[in-house]
Amino acid sequence: MKNQKSRGVKDGDYVLEMKVLRPLGDPENPEHWETWTSPQFTIDYANPRQPGAR
Repeated sequence: MKNQKSRGVKDGDYVLEMKVLRPLGDPENPEHWETWTSPQFTIDYANPRQPGAR
């Protein structure tokens, strides 16, 4: 984790979008970026589940 910092979020439905610059890519060129979007997930602190539970 960058700088060992974390941030809490409110309960809700979220997706995570990750963007990575290709090796030797030009950050100004949109074609040089890879993007991955997670499936939707829910954070619900009132009803915690065990890790890996569905």
